[in-house]
Amino acid sequence: MKKKKRPAPFRAEPVEIPHEVQEALDVGKEILRVIDEDVEERAKLRAADYFESLEDRSKSICETIASRNAVTDNQRNALDNMLAGARKWVHDDDK
Repeated sequence: MKKKKRPAPFRAEPVEIPHEVQEALDVGKEILRVIDEDVEERAKLRAADYFESLEDRSKSICETIASRNAVTDNQRNALDNMLAGARKWVHDDDK
């Protein structure tokens, strides 16, 4: 009895990530890094809801960008504003 050849597994070609998409995803990663590494713990405790919301929203936006392999101006602006807000706590955490 002859063995049937199995079809080769489907292998999608790697999708090229446009430069503006990669930049937006990098901003999202930077938001998480700033919160995790740069913002002092006492600031995170004082504004826990804010930082949790910032993390959730930035992750959600980045997931959408990655799944669509495209970024809108509004998404990029939102990420830039979130990063600016997180960075503000690095310097203003003793209010």
